This record gives sequence, C-alpha cells and structure tokens, in this order.
Amino acid sequence: MTPGPSAPRRAPRSADAAQRSLAACSRISTLFRPHQHLLTASDYRAEMADRFTVWKTVTGAAATG
Repeated sequence: MTPGPSAPRRAPRSADAAQRSLAACSRISTLFRPHQHLLTASDYRAEMADRFTVWKTVTGAAATG
C-alpha cells in the first residue's frame, strides 16, 4: 500500500543526503520561477508554457502522458 498525500515526509538520513536533495531542488525550482515582475501577463504565460514543455521533455513526461 502506498502512502496517501497526508503521509509524513521522512527526514534525510545524513547531512550529505540533505545537501544533495537541496541542491537538486534549487536547480529545479529556478526553472519555474521566472522574473515575473519584469514580464507582462501574456509574456509570463508564454514563458511558463515554454518552461513546462522543456520540463516534460527532460523528464520524459510527454512520452508517458
């Protein structure tokens, strides 16, 4: 049985594991945080659509979904 959405998150087993996780998250999160204050609403939507296309390509989500 897989845990549901309310399952508690487990802490990393070591400081190195925590650092690796944070490093990966910081690289990924910048993909979804454009400088919104510098873009018009339509430019922001177009930029996010492009970024999600890249994300789907990189992760292989486009092939499965």
